[in-house]
Amino acid sequence: MIRGLQFLSLVLIFSWISQGLQAQTEPREGIVRRTPEIHAIIGADVITEPGELIPSATILIEDGVITAVGTDVQVPANARTWDRSGHVITAGFIDMDLRIEIEESADASRAGRNWNRKVHPEYQTSEGLVIDPAVASGFRSAGFTNALVSPGQGVFSGSTAFTRLVGGPDRRALIEDQIAISGGLQTGGWGRGGGYPASRMGAIALVRQTLLDATWYREAWDAHRAHPDHLPRPESDLSLEALFPVLDGTVPLAFRTRDVLETLALTEVLAEFKINTWFQGNGLEYQQLEQVAATGSPFILPVNFPETPTVDGVGGDTGITLRTLELWASAPENPERLRRAGVPFTLTTRGLDSPSNFASRVATAIERGLPADVALAAVTTEPARLIGVEDRFGRVAVGKTAMLADAGGLGRSALRERQELHRGVDRWNSSREPGRSSRRHPRPVASRRGH
Repeated sequence: MIRGLQFLSLVLIFSWISQGLQAQTEPREGIVRRTPEIHAIIGADVITEPGELIPSATILIEDGVITAVGTDVQVPANARTWDRSGHVITAGFIDMDLRIEIEESADASRAGRNWNRKVHPEYQTSEGLVIDPAVASGFRSAGFTNALVSPGQGVFSGSTAFTRLVGGPDRRALIEDQIAISGGLQTGGWGRGGGYPASRMGAIALVRQTLLDATWYREAWDAHRAHPDHLPRPESDLSLEALFPVLDGTVPLAFRTRDVLETLALTEVLAEFKINTWFQGNGLEYQQLEQVAATGSPFILPVNFPETPTVDGVGGDTGITLRTLELWASAPENPERLRRAGVPFTLTTRGLDSPSNFASRVATAIERGLPADVALAAVTTEPARLIGVEDRFGRVAVGKTAMLADAGGLGRSALRERQELHRGVDRWNSSREPGRSSRRHPRPVASRRGH
């Protein structure tokens, strides 16, 4: 099964090169001959979408768009051919929670902006967005071709942008902006907000008050436009205005959460405004599974499961608490428990030391019950659906953008073994009680030092 979903891959670089040629907005001087860029991948086992495999297939790509997929594709004579016999190719992965730091001078003008420096939903992530080439390369090596990028700080942080993970200041990397408005219950910090809010309760109060202010502000403008001769023009507030699409339900509000209690508290507050909400999860959602499922919101789940505890000696003081053991034993089941509860989710590399660790962590989740096809969907079709780009991304199909991941030389025999294992795991999952593991948890590692 490539050890679960172990796509220790290199993204097919030509998919970016050809994609960048299809839309040229800069003026060209002189006569330009337009020659289509055509590539053909031959011999690969292609996972067109989770659960669908075409063995020994050919993928034909023209100007960065897939024009044919199958076993009887005719390759044009002018196509550049890439032999990937024995390899497995899937749609490039999408990470929905790549965070960046934003900087604002303490003495920067607040004219037309919110009084609290932690409230800046008007911030445009897409403006001047540059992803470090080394960071982008690390993602690509793990199979990730695209990411949803958002500011990492602020109660209302700013817009999110869907981008290609190419690295550097390439203007063609941006695909869509204003996908969502991000936020989180940030507290403290004199440099941004004068210390308020200083508590979680204060941050929740600021969220509600800001949304009430935005509602009032929109109504004030509607009233002024209806009666400009009788009602004064409201003062300009770019921060509150940026929340109008959120109030309308046309743009989601993506909230960072540190534990499940934050998730539930935010759900109660946001229910008043009937807001379309995404939660950038914390991995502890299984602890309040029924309430989490009742939110009706999709979750972006980390896979930074706790490391195996080490017991120092047989009779010594381990220093390991029961809570530590519970988290270690249960956290890898979080995605599967949410799946069984009907909660939509995607998976993210956030919280890992490196994207290269993503595959092994997902393999752990699969070993703990998560179907491999669901895991693949959580980084391909599901994020594409949530972001609203499923017409171009998430599948290997005609008309889709050719951002692909090559899983390496596995061979069909290994793939068949993987599929047999998946079917066995799925049968095992369907026969056991939801949310309960029928196997023993692994034991903590015991050190022989200090006996």
